Amino acid sequence: NPVIKNVIIKNNTVGFENENYGNGGGGGLFLESNSSPVLNNVLIADNSAGYGGGMYIYGDPNNEIVTIDKTTITNNTANSYGGGLYLYRTNFTMTNSLIAGNTSNSNYGGGIYIHYSDSPSFINVTIANNSSTSSGGGIYVNSNNGNPTLKNSIVYHNTPNTLQGNYTINFSDIEGGYSG
Repeated sequence: NPVIKNVIIKNNTVGFENENYGNGGGGGLFLESNSSPVLNNVLIADNSAGYGGGMYIYGDPNNEIVTIDKTTITNNTANSYGGGLYLYRTNFTMTNSLIAGNTSNSNYGGGIYIHYSDSPSFINVTIANNSSTSSGGGIYVNSNNGNPTLKNSIVYHNTPNTLQGNYTINFSDIEGGYSG
């Protein structure tokens, strides 16, 4: 299992060829099935891609656990989905981290786009100042294909709306409130 620690991943670009998932994904970092990586104290900034401007994780939820701690994902751009982070079929936990200032230029999930990832967890995470052109400026969950948990987290100043989809939220500060 790879450990990525005390690293800066900055100013990278991945081309965007067509609408196939994974094609043109992960401007800063692309992680694929069964790697079960651990990221600790990583800065992912100023990257661009078709999907997941900062990072794209394509996983196997039955065989993989992605753990991210003390990581900042900022000022990344996706031409399509997931300006900061794109999660596809992954078992994911993020703690003590920041996702801010990311942009999805033509679709959903300025900060995070979640697709077929059952229960990603965000604990002590700030998701702020992200934007998308369509929906889910902070986080977008693709049509009931996931139920992320936010605990002790802050989700603020994302446009056009902070959250889109279903969530389990505990002890968190969500702009505009959240009944759930």
